[in-house]
Amino acid sequence: MSLIYLVLSTYSDVSSYRSMFEKDTNLNDDMNLFHEMSHRRPLPSVVKFTQLLNAVTKMKHFTYALDLFNQMCSLGVPLDKYPMIIAIKCCCQLYRTKDGFALLGCCFRRAIAPDVYIFSALS
Repeated sequence: MSLIYLVLSTYSDVSSYRSMFEKDTNLNDDMNLFHEMSHRRPLPSVVKFTQLLNAVTKMKHFTYALDLFNQMCSLGVPLDKYPMIIAIKCCCQLYRTKDGFALLGCCFRRAIAPDVYIFSALS
C-alpha cells in the first residue's frame, strides 16, 4: 500500500493529507490510488478525487489527468467546479481548446455556474 493511501484511509481531515499530495511525484502510485479509491464503497468525496487529480496535473501529466477526470465522470462522482477547472486547464495545456469549451458546456448541463476561474482556465 502506498503512503498516500494510508494517509487517506486514516485521516478524515482534508488539511491533514493535502500536503502529501503536494509532495507526490510518482504517477504509478497515483494511478493505483485512484484505482483503489474507485472501488471503495461508498466512494470517497469529490474533494479527495480532486486533490488526486490536482497532484497528477502538477506533475504535468495532463493526458492522465483527463483520463482520471473521465473515469470520475463514469463512476458518477458528483463533480463541482474544481475538477472542471482542472480538466479545462489540462485541455488547454494539450492545445485541445475545443475540448475545453466542450467541458464549459458540461458545466452548463451540470448546473455548475461558470465563474471567473472557469473562464480564465480557458485562456
